[in-house]
Amino acid sequence: VAGYYANGDETIEDAIGYLLGGVGAAGYFKRDGGTFRVLRFAGVTGSSVVSINESSILDIEALPPVPPPREVVVLYLRQWRVLDDTDFVGIATDANRERMGREWANARVDNSGVLVEHPRAGILTIESGLTTYLAALAEAERIRVLLGTDRRPYLITTRASDVAAVELLDKVTVRVRDRDANGQWQNRLGFGAGKEFAVLGMAEAADEGRVVLTVWG
Repeated sequence: VAGYYANGDETIEDAIGYLLGGVGAAGYFKRDGGTFRVLRFAGVTGSSVVSINESSILDIEALPPVPPPREVVVLYLRQWRVLDDTDFVGIATDANRERMGREWANARVDNSGVLVEHPRAGILTIESGLTTYLAALAEAERIRVLLGTDRRPYLITTRASDVAAVELLDKVTVRVRDRDANGQWQNRLGFGAGKEFAVLGMAEAADEGRVVLTVWG
């Protein structure tokens, strides 16, 4: 169960984005036909939609790695107007005063074990429209598991025609080797045997016939 309060300034897009984002989901219009698609991000899962190799890849840029969080906090049961003692009339229980006197309740999941390898790991805080502690706790644990393995994002520029079937959150396989100074094939990036990624973003340059994929894996 989720909740959302609109004060008149928000758009439908704002409301959908807020509710979906709080549970790790995304909604977008598909490239093939424009139907609206909603998916919850589950990591690098499912069948690979396409395999991309050096014949179609124009450029690869490694982005800075993001360490797993040392703690995941999911905020839930938002009090859209925080009250103080002057707002209460008559008898109000301590529980109601506490609940309505703060903006958020929170569910926290510890992941401090990552500090051994990632001493600078931070706290990941997620705002959600969830309304119960158990639902928020389950989402915090889901995110902890999802981000608990070291992953690295890349920007991959490729020919648009080779990734025409790819949509956001799809899985793709990248197989890339390059040649060293002596002209010998090398597996510099470790993708020679194929590495699977989830597509987190797409930037299309239709006039140039290319697409830049943001992948994570």
